[in-house]
Amino acid sequence: MSGGTAAGGLIGYSSGSVITRSAASGTVRGSGVRAGGLVGYNPSGTISDSYATANVSGNGAGVGGLVGSGGGTISNSYATGAVTNGSGSTGGLIGLSLATISNSYATGL
Repeated sequence: MSGGTAAGGLIGYSSGSVITRSAASGTVRGSGVRAGGLVGYNPSGTISDSYATANVSGNGAGVGGLVGSGGGTISNSYATGAVTNGSGSTGGLIGLSLATISNSYATGL
């Protein structure tokens, strides 16, 4: 999957949603900010019992294995893909976070 701003393996932009027992795999390439294996941009809402095995690449702020950038709540979720970023904030689980995170992890390269 390739996209510009807010590229995600399952959802590009999700605000106030409840995402439960969801998964994404493959490759996510974001040409702008906010690229994530599951969700590109999640400013609010809940992600639980979900995972991403996607390899994620981007070029800007907020590139992460599960979520590129966001807030809300993330629980019981994980990411295992490789994450690369040309510039900006990068994380195995979430690239740029204001989220409350519990029982979640990342194992990507």
